[in-house]
Amino acid sequence: MLSDRQYAILQFIYQYMTDLGFVPSIREIGRAVEISSTSVVNYNLDRLTAQGYVLRTPGKARAFALTGLARELFEDHYVTDVRELREEIRLLRRENEQLRRDHKSRIATLQRKYERILQESKEPQDTAVPYPA
Repeated sequence: MLSDRQYAILQFIYQYMTDLGFVPSIREIGRAVEISSTSVVNYNLDRLTAQGYVLRTPGKARAFALTGLARELFEDHYVTDVRELREEIRLLRRENEQLRRDHKSRIATLQRKYERILQESKEPQDTAVPYPA
């Protein structure tokens, strides 16, 4: 049976591996689940290893992996289609580029208006008032 802390550790490791492609350090795990002692993190990783959720290589940093048993806990919650995400990113980049072009165009138009107004304000104005005859 997993404790809340062990579940949080597994969840953090799974999400970290999903996002970055490699396992977190012991200290990163501790920070994420609010455990200040690396020995407590190691103890919990040892317990998870004994329960079949984690595979570890003793004496090596970041030398552990989640087993299929651990991945089954989270895959329904985090599985996404990478192709869909890449397409969404591509569309967002295209939209961002269009917004940049529109913004540049608007700034250029405003700059021209500003320069015209500035020029008009510098030109001498005919202030002569017709003199009645």
